[in-house]
Amino acid sequence: MPLVRISSGDIYYTAHGEGHPLIALHAGLGTGMGDFRKYIPLLSARYRFILPDRIGYGRSTHVESFPEPFFLKQVDDLIEFMDMLGIEKTAFWGWSDGTVIALNLALRRPDLVSAIVAEAGHYCPVKETNALFERFLRLGELTEQEIGSFSRQHSDPYWKTLLRIWAERWLALNRSTDDFYDNRLGETRCPVIFLIGDGDEHVRIWEFEKMHELVEGSELIVFEGAGHAAHLGHSEKAFSRAMSRFLEEHSLC
Repeated sequence: MPLVRISSGDIYYTAHGEGHPLIALHAGLGTGMGDFRKYIPLLSARYRFILPDRIGYGRSTHVESFPEPFFLKQVDDLIEFMDMLGIEKTAFWGWSDGTVIALNLALRRPDLVSAIVAEAGHYCPVKETNALFERFLRLGELTEQEIGSFSRQHSDPYWKTLLRIWAERWLALNRSTDDFYDNRLGETRCPVIFLIGDGDEHVRIWEFEKMHELVEGSELIVFEGAGHAAHLGHSEKAFSRAMSRFLEEHSLC
């Protein structure tokens, strides 16, 4: 089993194909393979497509709590992970929480980032979806499908701990009025494409419009009728075309 040991624990990952590295950063409560498996054939044909499980998720080291600062600690883990794999520069595809991590890495270590595909990421922590986080604290309200998915991805019974600590962390973040980038998002210098569905259940369109406005030279594409997972479902083909074109235009293949 491919594991990389960093100071926070062991990171499980899979790598597919050869070429310029492209690291995919999964959503909250997701995993590398669980969130991006469907894109392995497309992206491994041109890139070294790397799918890690972040610390606390999937097959990586399990935790009893997420340390502060929540996202910046995961940036530190990612830098260590890249160093252990000998990756000097890479492109990123971040989805949801993964986008926040990728953009913060670009601010902290711009030398490590060649381009970012930013899907359905968050600009600020204050959300109208607190009911979702609160529901995850009440395990009795979960559907059998949800329980099966969480158990398969994160193992039983650990998934129950993960849901609790992730939901508690987001509820705590909701008490902050700051953005996730310490008002520095405008300093981003790598190429960025922002991709979001107009029916996203967790990220408001204005958040992506604001980020697009702040990041000079960035692109913004809104997929009609798509939800939080714009890379899946009926918008999958349009998403794939947009992402492939963006990566090719920035000489990553």
